[in-house]
Amino acid sequence: MRINEVIEIAHGDLLNQPEISAFGNITAHLNRVLRGSLFIATNQADAKEAIALGAYGILFEDGDLSICDEECAWIKVDSLQDAITRLIRHRLLTKNISMLSCNKIEFEIAEQISTDPTAEFLQGGYTDFLESIQKQGVQKIITCNPTLLDIALDYTQSLIPETEPFKIISCTLFDSKIYFDAKRYTLTLPSIFLGYLASVITLFSNEEISFSLANFESISYLKPIFITPKGSLCAYGQSGKVLLAEKNIELFKHYADYIVENAKWAKIIFILPENIEFQSSSPILYYQSQEQILSLIQSHSFNFALILGEDSQYLLKHLPQTNEEMSLFDE
Repeated sequence: MRINEVIEIAHGDLLNQPEISAFGNITAHLNRVLRGSLFIATNQADAKEAIALGAYGILFEDGDLSICDEECAWIKVDSLQDAITRLIRHRLLTKNISMLSCNKIEFEIAEQISTDPTAEFLQGGYTDFLESIQKQGVQKIITCNPTLLDIALDYTQSLIPETEPFKIISCTLFDSKIYFDAKRYTLTLPSIFLGYLASVITLFSNEEISFSLANFESISYLKPIFITPKGSLCAYGQSGKVLLAEKNIELFKHYADYIVENAKWAKIIFILPENIEFQSSSPILYYQSQEQILSLIQSHSFNFALILGEDSQYLLKHLPQTNEEMSLFDE
């Protein structure tokens, strides 16, 4: 982008007269600075490092920095956020890039099944948005960050269709078998999320984004951890004891309702922080520390243990591994 374009779009002032006419890219990340970059700086040290890395210009907010290299272009703006917003909008309009919005669950599904090189997935903030739209060939930005939608001015929101674009063959608690586009798929996706899958397929079909359900593996929501009767980790489906961990209380309640409704045969326990109020006919166990969670898991009998206040990563890291071959009937 030419210097005069940047100045006009960002509403900036060029403070010096370097022998530079254009920038190769615009970035706020030092590890992405290339020879010819315009670097968005918030402090003097980063500006100096960016210049050393080959930056041709520095974009900064009024009062933050001082010129330390006359060979680089120093562009001052009143507000970096406003300047970045203008640069993003200009790129979206001139390159005809469309914006698509979905929730976090749909985003995980969409990111896995997309096979379209023109679709870019964005979770970060303003500077990440600016980076994404500069990538070669990008025509669609898909985000689960609602704060970015005002920047785009116009966007397409995902919606769960009234009728699924696939046929549901059968479902277990954590897997779904469906028939789509003349093929059968077994997906590691609980049935409560099939509406989100339908939403993504509909969005992709309407926006002509190529995808393949064969690429789907799993999502981080309602992800079961199978353990042996002694409390060691084992392979998926190899035990009758399952842990489900969730930090968000609303999601936790949603999962609890799903398990209670669809596993009436099962012995279910809830493991909660001691300051949480929760109504259930199943046993409720309270903990004060992470270590207590592990102790409760290993000392109680259950088919499903739903844990509030921790995530799966903690359990996977701290529960012991097992190499034993397990059966669903081993207790």
